[in-house]
Amino acid sequence: MGKQVHHYDKKTREFRGTTPARIDPEETKLKRRARRKAKQDAALEADPQINPEELAAIDLTEEEAEEETVYLVPANATLEEHVEPAAGNVTVFDGGVWDEKEDNRGKTIYNQVTGESQVVDFLGGYPDGWSEIDPELPFEGDEVDIQIDTYINNLTVNVTVTPPPRLVVSC
Repeated sequence: MGKQVHHYDKKTREFRGTTPARIDPEETKLKRRARRKAKQDAALEADPQINPEELAAIDLTEEEAEEETVYLVPANATLEEHVEPAAGNVTVFDGGVWDEKEDNRGKTIYNQVTGESQVVDFLGGYPDGWSEIDPELPFEGDEVDIQIDTYINNLTVNVTVTPPPRLVVSC
């Protein structure tokens, strides 16, 4: 399989798809011509008496020609190899590399202090103090343990213990 161009969203930089890379014929021709000329100059320097026909026959190997190939890369795309993300994640092109981020878009999250809710429209984890647990809803059924564990992990709890009043019985 030939080179591939990996496209990403302009705003989120999220991976959008892959297409075959196209060669830039003019830039490739110029780079190959310069490399061939450098090889011929090196041969002429090594043997100033080289036959002009031999000098003209010096060409690039297939590997050298491939190294000098220039590909057309449109805006919001890269030749950097894309790797499939884990379930629930997406890849984002960031700083010249593909980075994996959580994808929680469309989920409703709640501020654990104010109870305010919002629908997630960004990539990455939740902001501090936000959770999928609605603090206004009572816990019900089989979800109690899971919700309590999640709630406790996302909340700082201050507990004050007051001893019960003493009962004094006299006879």
